[in-house]
Amino acid sequence: MFRFLVGPNKSEFTIHSGLLAHHSAALKALVHGGFQEAQDGCVTWEDVEEGVFLSFWQYAYKVDYDNPGPLRQTVSKHVPTAHQEISSRTDETIDLEVVFAEMHRREQLTKCQLLWEDFTESFPSDIPKETRNNSDGAKRQSWMLVHHAKVYIFADRYGIDGLMDVSLQKLGRNLVDCSSSECSDIVDLTRYCLEELVPERLKRMVVLYVACKVEMLWKSDEFQELVESNGEFAKILIGSMLPRLD
Repeated sequence: MFRFLVGPNKSEFTIHSGLLAHHSAALKALVHGGFQEAQDGCVTWEDVEEGVFLSFWQYAYKVDYDNPGPLRQTVSKHVPTAHQEISSRTDETIDLEVVFAEMHRREQLTKCQLLWEDFTESFPSDIPKETRNNSDGAKRQSWMLVHHAKVYIFADRYGIDGLMDVSLQKLGRNLVDCSSSECSDIVDLTRYCLEELVPERLKRMVVLYVACKVEMLWKSDEFQELVESNGEFAKILIGSMLPRLD
């Protein structure tokens, strides 16, 4: 077993060494390399939040982690779009009528609608909006969005590719589920990605979401202040909005 002392309180966690080494080259070096930590079988990560480490701990054992905050676990039946039906038919003859119907449908959409559809299909939601527990919802949702971003940054730091994918998917699905009442939560996430050193893939995804939802977000004084105070963000945002202009 390999020991971790996590956060400023140095809370102790343990993970099987062989399991750790399986998830990334950096973790393999930590466990089996020539560093002092490998000899001691212990490492101190004071700059890692306990909540982030707990998500990593869960992922290490089940290749997934639970969403932070109390969400009711009601599973919806996901109805695939024609585009998804086409892409899933790898071993079947593709119905040309379905293909042409999908092409015609997308031709009727504006560039703005196409951009949002591409985003939502990249992060299909499996949590219906009505199943959320809305008590203290804003506080929980904001923390949840930033939490997934922090897990992604942690995974990028230690080269845990699978955890990077899982956390980005969770963040994307939660963003798809956001409504106009949660603009403040989205602003918190955007501000975090601007103020912290975050991987480019994460920043691009958040900026793309903001570009898709800029009309909704612009009603927020907090969002307007963020754009006005950050010229670099305004420049990136405008560039991301160009593909949606008809």
